[in-house]
Amino acid sequence: MNGVLKSPETAAGPSDPDRRSYFEVTQFDIDGDIAFWTGFQYVSSASPGGGEPVVTKLRVTEVLRREDDQWALIHRHAGPALQ
Repeated sequence: MNGVLKSPETAAGPSDPDRRSYFEVTQFDIDGDIAFWTGFQYVSSASPGGGEPVVTKLRVTEVLRREDDQWALIHRHAGPALQ
């Protein structure tokens, strides 16, 4: 795969409606019933003082397995991305 795939921005969860998240996929592959992707997740949340939102950039790797014609997440690793 060449380039970067970007997901739509979505609410990160019902407990914090102001928290938003999107993904940038930099590489992925599928081999039979196993797939993986790596890239970045950007999470934007409200600033405690009400100022500009705080954006956190995470480096993410996820591994998925096909089970009964659906993909199930079997491993996720995420950590702060170096700037």
